[in-house]
Order: sequence, then C-alpha cells, then structure tokens
Amino acid sequence: MGGKKKGKKKDDSADDGGDLSNNPAALAKAYEMQNAALRRELAERSEMAIQAMKARRELQERVEQLKGDFDEEQKGTFEITANMTRQYKAMQEQLLNEINKLENTINELKDKLEDARENLEDTTRKKDEELAAKD
Repeated sequence: MGGKKKGKKKDDSADDGGDLSNNPAALAKAYEMQNAALRRELAERSEMAIQAMKARRELQERVEQLKGDFDEEQKGTFEITANMTRQYKAMQEQLLNEINKLENTINELKDKLEDARENLEDTTRKKDEELAAKD
C-alpha cells in the first residue's frame, strides 16, 4: 500500500505541471494564455471607454440642445413680456385720454347746466316781474 501512495504523489505533481520554469513549453503556453486574457480585457476596456466617450458626447450634445432651447424660450418670453408691456402702456395711455375726454365732457355739461339754471332763473325772475307789473 505504501507504494501506491508514492505513485499518487508523482501523478499529482505531474498534473500540476510541476515547476513552470523547468518546462519552457508550459511557460510559453501560460504566457500566451495570460496575453490572450489581457488582450480580451484590453479590448473590453477599450470598448467600455469608447462607449463612455460616446455617452459623454451624446450628453454634451443634449446639454447644448437644452441650452439652446432654454435660450430660445427665454428670448420668446422676453419678447412676449416686452410686447405685453407695450400693449399695457398703450392701453393705459388710451384710457387716460378717454378719462381726460370724459372729464372735459363732464365740465362742459356742468357749464351748460349752470347756464341753463341761470337762464331759468332769469326767465323765472322776468315772469315774476311781468306778473307783478300786471297786478
């Protein structure tokens, strides 16, 4: 039984590949595999970097688009505000002119009313004088 145990130990060391420095073909194969793995990782990371740069570029374009839209909206809002302010001032001036016109009409009517009262008083006084003279 002791011999079998020794045999297994030899098989285990043979399966592990032993010391790679003693086996140049196994060492070369290990380096080739490591090289391939590193190349795959480099390709993956390069692809990720390209995707990240693409996403960044798209976000920058979106930000620029949003800034442009915002500037247009702000310009439109300013134009609307300026137009409404102009309309408000024009309407205010129109209403002030209408108020002045109506105040002038009121003053004219007051003057006419005063003249009509004076005329009525004169007519009433003359009538009273004529009635008094007849008596």
